[in-house]
Amino acid sequence: PKRRDMRVGGGDNLTLRFAVWTPSPEKWSAGPRGLYLLFHGGGWMYGDGAGQNDERLEAMCDELGLVVMAPDYRKAPEHP
Repeated sequence: PKRRDMRVGGGDNLTLRFAVWTPSPEKWSAGPRGLYLLFHGGGWMYGDGAGQNDERLEAMCDELGLVVMAPDYRKAPEHP
């Protein structure tokens, strides 16, 4: 599976960004088996919920047949 970026719009000019991996239809012909939603535990100050975990999340998607989503977030203190 390859990472793709997705945006979901909300009210008040709020846009949520996600990195998304979808299982290969060749390997998982019946479709995805579920959803894994990762919230990075960086205290919202450092790191990257998707970028620093890409290899692990891609492997999880491929091996378990799960759609994997990792939201991006604004980091403090730039966005208090």
